[in-house]
Amino acid sequence: MTTASFEHVRGTNRRNPKRKRSRIDRFSNLPTEIAHDILSRLNFKDLTRVGCLSKRCREFYISTPYLNFHDLSGVDTSTRLKNERVLDSLSRFFVQRGVHHKIQCFRFRWDLWVDLDDGDDDDDDCDVYFQSRLREWIEIAVRCNVEVIHLVVIPNNTFGDLPASLLHCKSLKSLTVDMICNISVVPSMDFSSNLECLRLKDVSIKNDGDRFLKWISGCCTSIKELLLEDCAGVNNLVIESSSLESFCYQSHEYNDGCHVNISGDRLEKLHFVEPIGRKTNRLVNISAPNLKYLEWIGEFSNRQNLGNLMFLEKAVICSSPWNCNFDVLFDFLCSIRKVKLLFLDPDTLELSFISHAKKVVIHYKFRSNVIEFAYYILEHARDLEKMIIYYPHGSEVLNAVMKLRTTAMSKGIHFHKIVTHYDFQVIRSLVRFNLW
Repeated sequence: MTTASFEHVRGTNRRNPKRKRSRIDRFSNLPTEIAHDILSRLNFKDLTRVGCLSKRCREFYISTPYLNFHDLSGVDTSTRLKNERVLDSLSRFFVQRGVHHKIQCFRFRWDLWVDLDDGDDDDDDCDVYFQSRLREWIEIAVRCNVEVIHLVVIPNNTFGDLPASLLHCKSLKSLTVDMICNISVVPSMDFSSNLECLRLKDVSIKNDGDRFLKWISGCCTSIKELLLEDCAGVNNLVIESSSLESFCYQSHEYNDGCHVNISGDRLEKLHFVEPIGRKTNRLVNISAPNLKYLEWIGEFSNRQNLGNLMFLEKAVICSSPWNCNFDVLFDFLCSIRKVKLLFLDPDTLELSFISHAKKVVIHYKFRSNVIEFAYYILEHARDLEKMIIYYPHGSEVLNAVMKLRTTAMSKGIHFHKIVTHYDFQVIRSLVRFNLW
């Protein structure tokens, strides 16, 4: 470059300093941890593009501990051949990064519901090729001390057995498996796991499902969240954990032989969902004194004990009105008398409670919808014989109470209106000891 041309460039930079600053690669100068955090928000296609920008960017690309392969948007996987090309590309990435760089998180989602009819009818080869690749990547992640694994596969058929090393990974803290697969090897009771979150969907527990739950209860001493959705092989749902805070069990198949025994002092959230419509005589025992959120969608067993839930804040109850055990359900509602928010399925409420009610005691509260609820009871309680309503002295609802009395007496129901200065707790005590 001549002196004149150099002076021209320097003068240009002086007149337009933004032009000089725009050439600085600020991303490459970032600390590795910050660069990795930024790259963790990219999908694999964009991550690969960043790796092509510079030598330093390639180092970030190779060493990133966040492998987010759950978003393959922009990647064409519409044919078997294109599927294999994508899988080969991912495999090359794993080869390039080796096993010396730690993997913090490995997220993978794959949709096999694609048009594989490209002139080759041997689609099973594609499934086998995919399965072998995914098993290889899981093994690599385990060797790289992975902490979070999230696997979602929408398959044409079963994946087969998960690698045995997955549950034997000491560094693993969170595991999500959402695909048709098997767990054939359960760790021994001598192996202590650091799992804090375990979510399994469409996973079959082979050989001994009860032993698997026993391993979770006894060896996963840090477990806080457990989800089992449509998991076959579980004979009895027995969970006893001092660390568990959230447990969700959901099944689209009914299993009356599956007894339920859940115990946990720290358990705050419990979701139990099963098909409705069949009577059950299973043994259900829940010991969770600090439970705050309960969702029970399924039948109430004749042998059911949900304990005394004094700290319950929200409860969702849905049961078949034809098979629901009224006495068990009534005892349960008495045990959650301090609940702040209660959702009852309309059919359960109408047929299992109101239609069987013979005596009703109502306490009026200011600005409440008690009167409307009383009319609802009169309409649906076909066995009702007696209604008592307590309302405060000088209440403005006297006219509404008198109209309610007329409606009740026209149906042959004994109606009593009582003006009271008592606190509601005193009234409830009188009702409890039949002193009213």
